[in-house]
Amino acid sequence: MTTFHRRLTISFLQNLVRSVLVLMIVMAMISLPEIQWFFDIFLFVLPLSLLLATLFTVGFLARDHELTALRAAGWSMFQITWPVISIGVVASLVSWAQYLADLPKPLSMPTDAAGITAFHAGLSYPLVNLLAVYLGIGLAASPRNKSRFVGFLRAGMWLMVYYIVSATANALGRHGGLPPLVAGWMAAVFLAGITGILWWKAEW
Repeated sequence: MTTFHRRLTISFLQNLVRSVLVLMIVMAMISLPEIQWFFDIFLFVLPLSLLLATLFTVGFLARDHELTALRAAGWSMFQITWPVISIGVVASLVSWAQYLADLPKPLSMPTDAAGITAFHAGLSYPLVNLLAVYLGIGLAASPRNKSRFVGFLRAGMWLMVYYIVSATANALGRHGGLPPLVAGWMAAVFLAGITGILWWKAEW
């Protein structure tokens, strides 16, 4: 790991911890009924925390022209941001592990449309952690983002659209409007498509 990557990792982790703490305090004050304990709150706020931390960290690189200098030196976006992406991968794996651990044992697959939809929606949700990192990189590195406010506004817009797609697809899956497997994964696939487009624009 280069000196630049160590500095990037430290900065990202600091921003991530700040984002997690602020959002966990907000969630604890709201006292959402479906959140039962500390780790549930942590997993609930983790995707948004990763997105905010990525926007802050990569956004500072873009505004300080470090991103431009590294790209001019021949570095790809992945070479620049791989420590941040790696943390996103770890976050997704932790969320998947927790989801699988919370499933009833012995595991019996649901047979009704609502149960199958909920199972696949829960299985797809941890992927949002990694997608949030890619989304943040794509938005922060975009030349269209002239200010931090614009980046946060666009990030909030895409997250809102994701949750609307998720809620709509899950409702259709529960009531037979979509195959449960499709309904459970539709929002994650949608967000992956958006992040892919933004990443391609940032890369080229």
